[in-house]
Amino acid sequence: MDLAQMAGWLAAAAAIIAMLQKSDLRLKQGLIIHTVLYGVHFALLGLPTAVVSCVIALARITLSIYTRSLLCAAALIIISIAMAHRRNSSIGSERSIDAVFVSI
Repeated sequence: MDLAQMAGWLAAAAAIIAMLQKSDLRLKQGLIIHTVLYGVHFALLGLPTAVVSCVIALARITLSIYTRSLLCAAALIIISIAMAHRRNSSIGSERSIDAVFVSI
């Protein structure tokens, strides 16, 4: 099993464990671990758009622990859409927008 695949399996296991938590804070902490592991997985696979999506998701989850601001949520959505648009206009690929919207 290569390192990228191992990171993917660990990320999937972290997601399952996170979803089993009763506390909101523990759920979010588990999702942070899950997102970091998926970011490593995608980086090892050489998928920069998916890594950006993970970074945006990580920011969203981390901010949700500290704030419930609609302004922060709107800013992250706008950043996601802008990154998808920028990526699509430079490459012309529709797959990149799918990867960015996974983080929303």
